[in-house]
Amino acid sequence: MYPRWIEAMVDGDTGRHLVNYRKGRWSCTCARLTRCSHRTAVELVTVPLGPATVQADT
Repeated sequence: MYPRWIEAMVDGDTGRHLVNYRKGRWSCTCARLTRCSHRTAVELVTVPLGPATVQADT
């Protein structure tokens, strides 16, 4: 189960990015339009892995 909200600053190769999870949606301030490495990094340290949390990107 996802938490209600997550907010994290992530230092990447192209600078610092803000990653958010709110109301069931992820966002990142980087230029990528699909799932990015910044979001993946935050998910890996905040969201339990398992069949119930694996979701396809939309």
